[in-house]
Amino acid sequence: MMKLRIRRKKAQSMVEFALILPLLLALLLGLADFGFLLYAHVQVTNATREGARAASLYLTDRFHYTSCKDSCQTGYGYDTSNCWTLRDWVENGLVERNRDPNSGCPVAGYNTAIHSFGLLSPNTCGSANCWELVSLTSNGTPITGDPVAGEPLQVRVVYRYNMLFLGDLVGFTANPILIDRTVIMKVQNT
Repeated sequence: MMKLRIRRKKAQSMVEFALILPLLLALLLGLADFGFLLYAHVQVTNATREGARAASLYLTDRFHYTSCKDSCQTGYGYDTSNCWTLRDWVENGLVERNRDPNSGCPVAGYNTAIHSFGLLSPNTCGSANCWELVSLTSNGTPITGDPVAGEPLQVRVVYRYNMLFLGDLVGFTANPILIDRTVIMKVQNT
């Protein structure tokens, strides 16, 4: 009689465990996804801060590590269509821009081995986990030339993050999740 009672308890425990296991797994995977999402928020904020810092130090004729300045000079000024624009500087702060081997001027594409997104994918949008530089503004207006020293400069980056485990399984977590970060810094150049 005692052996039968022990067997029934073991069988009951196994059934209860089988019923609760999917809920426990969903909870653990959800916690892991939430942790990765928090990490992604921190990394995108840090990358946006790096881009804003690069923008705050931008000057058209600041080419301290390339010979791009020489190839951009035309007469008394600079041909900025061939040089580092403000957008190039910010993107270089996010993910290193490819450079022309002879002049040092920016060319198409990025060196994704050097970036400020931590363990996140440094790819520009067109893939699942990707970033996009949405805007560069000062006092609400887009910046077209050199930013004015002392003025606030706003850099906005959007990162499309796909959750790893529960992504499309749960209705309120539609993939991708947009991580939208804006950083405002005072322009330091003079």
